[in-house]
Amino acid sequence: MPARHLTITKRLTQVQGKTKPVCEAKAIIPPAEAKVLLEHFANEPLFRRAAYANGFDDGGIPPGPGLTKMLGAFTRNDACPEVLVKTIINGQRYEAISFWDTLCFEFVAKRSFDALVVMCEGIRQLDQPQVYHGYGVEADVAAFEVDTAAELLALAS
Repeated sequence: MPARHLTITKRLTQVQGKTKPVCEAKAIIPPAEAKVLLEHFANEPLFRRAAYANGFDDGGIPPGPGLTKMLGAFTRNDACPEVLVKTIINGQRYEAISFWDTLCFEFVAKRSFDALVVMCEGIRQLDQPQVYHGYGVEADVAAFEVDTAAELLALAS
């Protein structure tokens, strides 16, 4: 199975006698993860336009300078699609009004895929106990364990 990835296809197509830009996005993930996600979490949102009404400064991939203003208008527009687990796994097609909307949807699809990858990680961890020591503590715990092992070795000698 190839690594998780998102395929994006942009094209011009004829819709009711007019040429329109279209963008299609499809997530490729391991079948076992896709099965669990589609069976139990198909309607979970990966992208909601209302969540990004104030921009994309949440730490994900940033939009380029040419796209920033267009994304602002795109997310305020009622035509901005939401992306759900099932739509990106099955392939989501967006017929745009302008080419800028196509580029905006491509960006949204990439951000949605990033969210899907986080969900896949969660699926892999089902039924496996996780240990959490606190934010930023993991390195301290590892150093403590190494130090303790060295002290025990020194006492044994």
